[in-house]
Amino acid sequence: SRQILSNARALPHSLPMSDLAPAVMQGLRASQEAQRKRVLHLVGSRQDEFYHDLSVLYARACDACQDLDRERFEFLFAVVHMDGNWSFPAGLDDKSLAAA
Repeated sequence: SRQILSNARALPHSLPMSDLAPAVMQGLRASQEAQRKRVLHLVGSRQDEFYHDLSVLYARACDACQDLDRERFEFLFAVVHMDGNWSFPAGLDDKSLAAA
């Protein structure tokens, strides 16, 4: 990508190859981080406590999936509470939900 090429052009040309590879990899990681997509999971319900808790349960199962590509995607959560308020917890564990 252009970002990687511009990072490589900024490198001194007198570096030995063993020093050049880590610098190129750092540029590649920075480029990939900039392209990381955000996924917002909408969790909760105003309907009743059963559906609210069921939604949290499903979201926790989804978040625990080992197949999620956490290098390409950043997973965030928006929780709809019974009173209609929203919160944005750092995670879906009980402590994070209570703190949000």
